[in-house]
Amino acid sequence: MNLDEVAGIVVTSDGVAHPFGKSDEAYGGQNEISHEEYFFKEIASQDWFKDLGIEYDPKNLYYQISDMTKYGLSFIVNGSSVSHNERDVYAYCIFVPDNMSDDTKEYFAKHYEELKNLIEKDKAFFQADSFHDGEYINGMPKDNLDEFYAMMHINTKSYKR
Repeated sequence: MNLDEVAGIVVTSDGVAHPFGKSDEAYGGQNEISHEEYFFKEIASQDWFKDLGIEYDPKNLYYQISDMTKYGLSFIVNGSSVSHNERDVYAYCIFVPDNMSDDTKEYFAKHYEELKNLIEKDKAFFQADSFHDGEYINGMPKDNLDEFYAMMHINTKSYKR
């Protein structure tokens, strides 16, 4: 997963992860390149993304994530602001469709320990949102990784590592 090294990860419904961008931590300070720029260059320009027929506007990625979940896409975003000083803020957000595929659940199950350890190590802000047909679901967001996994029926105990 290497979430601490990238700006974000898009997981397609077949469970394939598509990381994009470079995190502040990997960059070595405040990265001037936005999530939108990275996403447009490294995800929206790819044939697999174009084949989905998503009308992506590169001006604001976050306003469009909920709509992109309609296409079975799940997002893990590293929103950390890291300059390697006492003002560092770590934040990891997940956005998924409520009808997450089994392959996507397997991806999340496989990376549960890594994600949990990263959140704990960084004392990070965590938020997970689930969408039904592009709309927020009641009871969201979740600010606890275990509650999110339970709600999405992701069984980390049965995954063979």
